[in-house]
Order: sequence, then structure tokens, then C-alpha cells
Amino acid sequence: MLREAVAPETGSPLANGQRVAFDLFFEKACDAIFIIDRARERIVDANPKACQIFGYERTEIRRTPISVIHPDDMEHFLEFADNARRFGRGLHDELCCRTRSGIRVPVEMSASAIDLDDESYLFVIARALGTGRETDGRQRTAIDRLAKHRDELRWERDYLREEVRERLHFAGIIGSSPALMRVLSRVEAVARTDANVLVLGESGVGKELVARAIHERSARSDQSLVKVNCPSVPHELFESEFFGHAKGAFTGAYRERVGRCELADRGTLFLDEVGEIPLDLQAKLLQLLQDRQFCRVGEDRTRSVDVRVIAATNRNLLQEVRQHRFREDLYYRLSVFPIEVPPVRARRGDIPLLVDHFVRKLSNELGRPAPPVVKADVTRLREYDWPGNVREIQNVIERALIVARGGDLRLTVALSPQADADADPEVAVASALREHRCLKEDEMRRLQRANIIAALRIAKWQISGTGAAADLLGINASTLAGRMKSLDIKKPGPDAR
Repeated sequence: MLREAVAPETGSPLANGQRVAFDLFFEKACDAIFIIDRARERIVDANPKACQIFGYERTEIRRTPISVIHPDDMEHFLEFADNARRFGRGLHDELCCRTRSGIRVPVEMSASAIDLDDESYLFVIARALGTGRETDGRQRTAIDRLAKHRDELRWERDYLREEVRERLHFAGIIGSSPALMRVLSRVEAVARTDANVLVLGESGVGKELVARAIHERSARSDQSLVKVNCPSVPHELFESEFFGHAKGAFTGAYRERVGRCELADRGTLFLDEVGEIPLDLQAKLLQLLQDRQFCRVGEDRTRSVDVRVIAATNRNLLQEVRQHRFREDLYYRLSVFPIEVPPVRARRGDIPLLVDHFVRKLSNELGRPAPPVVKADVTRLREYDWPGNVREIQNVIERALIVARGGDLRLTVALSPQADADADPEVAVASALREHRCLKEDEMRRLQRANIIAALRIAKWQISGTGAAADLLGINASTLAGRMKSLDIKKPGPDAR
């Protein structure tokens, strides 16, 4: 469970009294609380009140697909959840859920996004509003109740977010090498100011972690850190994504939208891979930095914001300026205080700490005991150049755990995944996906096989029933059994891991 992710040996910074208060709040809250794995759209944990309202046993509701609770309103829920994940803020909305016995229950929801070790979770507080909407009077009552309890939900949400933030604080930047200590020293120096920061470094070195460390140590830490992943935003939607738009501003603008800059008001705006911002939008971003003002798309009204900007890039922006692909004036506005994050090969002393962290974290996710890392493996890992940096270390450890046999960590295979592709189809498929290439028919079969095995592992090899593998895959149990036979998937023996 996510609430148990901080093992006793990790040294959580929470005092015992705070931990008890947190657990007491979760267990005794008078509203339903769900912890949702957003990527897999399943419930990780729920408090006793949630089980009571929706008629589930606690062990049953864990790992249940969220579509079981929202079968009639799934599209609306996904939109609601996506907004919470993208903006990191609790959002109030009203949805209709279904109990285990099939009764429809309208609820008021508040959600907050929490990232834990590169995984995205939603903390959802749900308050039941009744079991029907037959009359306008009952609708009015529900709306009145929503307004009445809004402040209470906001307090509960903020309390929960703060406690979770304290619990996850240990899982940040890992290492003690001199190169990393110099970075952390610069983080401490700039954090309490409002200066714009440009975080430089190769892909995978942890630039976002540095940005979060600056935000958490700043006077703005009680507000949101709003991230914009610049390469993922389509060119035609950049302006709307940054500044928002008015209703009817363009085709498809069916309602008013708040942009990322406005969401970051009094907080921090993190521009990941800022070098990808189109030239025509760079001028408007420069205006925001200079005047703290902007206009939404399709709107004449000038709005003011108080926002701090932290930008990150793996490009040489000065070279981009010389080649007229990046505005010089914007570059100097962003790089008031540059911080360069060193690659892993420049801080090899941190590699054992990183390996130990990922072995424990990923072993827990796979439901296996953490295998020992022998000295010879550590020596080889320290000699490797790690072109993918920390992200590559995580990938290598994950591959080693996937192909582990008899509890041994197979780092030789993990560092050369293509050599073992035929023996381990899961590794071959993962490698193909990372290379962004087209999959052949046999690779598609391997992908299907790996996906079925993953579902079976999550469901502890239970094929049918609520939360079982067929349910997770969205297919009939008989269909799954046929595919298992076709793909030669068999349940491992009692000694297999």
C-alpha cells in the first residue's frame, strides 16, 4: 500500500506522533478516502468509510479497477483525475459512483496528485450526497451541501497533502559525492530568493528533482509547483497550455480554461526542456517574466500573476541562441542563477547508493525480497559510463530484477538486454519500446505475453473474479485462459519468484 511505502528502515522524517495522527486521520475520517494509481487506473487503498459506503471488504477493494466504482461516469472521472494529475491541485467536482450492490451514489470529490518515485497517485476524498436525483429540490439540496462543505474538504485535502509530502520527503536526491554537494549548496543558496533558475544537465540526471528541491525550500512551498513538459505540448496548443483560453476562442474551446501560468500564481512554474518552446511563443513568455502579465487566448483582459520560473534543459541554449533557435533576451531572463547537474559518470561514488535505493524500491513493487548486490557487481556498475544517467540505472536494475533467477541479480544480462532478448521476451519488448521503433508480429506476441504475465502477477495468478487478471485486462476469464494456452503461459511453481 502507498501509505506503507515508507518502510521503517528508511528513516522517515515524521515523528511518531505525526505518523499516528496521519494514520488516525486516514482510518477514522468521516468521508471516503481513496488512494488511486493513476497510470493503472486502479484503487491502491481505501479507508474504512469508503468500504462502508460502497459495500466492499478492504482486501477486496485494493487493486480494484476504478471503472468498477465509476462504470457509468468513467469519462467524466478520467477528465477529473487528469486535471488533478496535470495541475497538482485538489479540484472539486461531482460524480456518480456505484456501490457493490449496484446502487448509484452521487458524491462530491476533492483530488490531489502526489508523485512517489516516478509513479503518479491520486488522493481522493469523496463525500456521499445521496442516492438519487429525482427532483429539483434534491438537486438543490446537493448543491447547497457541496457549497457548505467545500471549506471542510479543502482543509482535509491540504492536511493530507502536507502529511504525505512530509512522508515522501526522504525520497529525493540521493548521493553524497562532492559534485552533488556543490549542486545542493547552490540549491540552498537560491531557494529562499525569487530568482529565476536555469537547471542544466544531460537527460536523466534528475533536473526535475533539483527544481522540486528549490521549490520545497522556498517561501512558495505552500503553493503549487506546476510543471510544463514542453516537448509533449503540440505547437498549436502551446499558448493555450501556458496562458489558458476563453470559451469559444477557437474550434473545440467549449469552455473557459485556466493556463499553467495562472495555476502557478504565488507558486513556481517549472518549464521542463524549455529549449523546445516555439520561437513565436518565446516572446510572450518573455513578457510574462518581465511584466508578470498575460492574456488568455481569445480574451482582451490583461491578468497579473506572481510566479517564479525554474527552467530545465539538456541543450546548449547559448548555441541555440547563436543559431537563432532561442531568443537571447529570454535566455538571460531565465538563467539568472544557472545550476548544472553533473552526470553520473562525474559522481561515481553515488552509484552504490543509487543502486541500493532502486533495488529496494523496485523489489518492493515487484513483490519480491530485495536480492543482495555483490561487490563485483558494484565495481562493474561504477566502471560503466551511464550515458542515460540515473534513469538508465533505474532501467538496468529493473531489467536485472525481471530476469532474476533464484534470487540472484543478473546485472550482466541487464547491461546487455539485447543479448538476452530471446531468452527474456519481457526485456526484448521493453527495449523495443524504449527505442520507439515499430514492433514486428513476434514482438507483439511477446508484448501480449508480457502484459498477461504482469496482470497475473498483480492478481497473484487468480484468473477470474473481481480484481483478478481477466478483470484487470478487461476480457473474459475463458478468453484469458485460451490466450495463456496459446502463449504457453503457466503458473510458476511454489519455489519460483
